[in-house]
Amino acid sequence: MNPQIIINGKKITMPKPKIKLWRQLIKFMEQQRRGELGEEQMLDEMTALIVVAFNHPDVTPEAIEDNLDFEGLVEIFTYLGEWVSQMVANKMAQIPNGVTPARI
Repeated sequence: MNPQIIINGKKITMPKPKIKLWRQLIKFMEQQRRGELGEEQMLDEMTALIVVAFNHPDVTPEAIEDNLDFEGLVEIFTYLGEWVSQMVANKMAQIPNGVTPARI
């Protein structure tokens, strides 16, 4: 089941992730690994990633802060990272590994 968020009493389900989300998630993880994000920046980036993931006009940084507790934010963010990683791993497994013989 795709992650869901409740904004002002309305349940919103996250659609399949887009490449834009994957790029931003990689950027976030690299910044975090290098220690470039302070605590407030990290929270802002996590919120921004969730906004991109849900891709819905009602899901804004302000709406997330007003409607989601910290535990819910971490839960969705963790699920998001695992979900996107799993989808990429599944797609990568479908790519052939062998060398294809050249056609003459």
